[in-house]
Amino acid sequence: MPGERGGPDDVLTRLLFEYWPRCLRDARAAALDSALTERQIAVYSGILVLGQGQGHFTLQDPPRLLAASFVAMEDGYQMEILAGRRSRTEVITALYAYARAVTGHDVADRV
Repeated sequence: MPGERGGPDDVLTRLLFEYWPRCLRDARAAALDSALTERQIAVYSGILVLGQGQGHFTLQDPPRLLAASFVAMEDGYQMEILAGRRSRTEVITALYAYARAVTGHDVADRV
């Protein structure tokens, strides 16, 4: 997944996550963070709707709900990578497993 970087030393991703606590105290920062999250959800949702429309996906829940879950999982797993608890490969494997479960599509079928 595009959001999962190389590891604990990823400076840009670390900076983004260190910014989050400010969102709890600063309404402008919270609004910017919400806008970013909504853009991410819109991208995933669009992919899910398109894949469903083309017959590639059999979605198990509404596209927006699944999209929001992808974003939340991506963020949570990124923290695991930054903390050194999981490798990038482990995270990608977990995200692919979730994608298969909720779309009915196995990317390995196309590779």
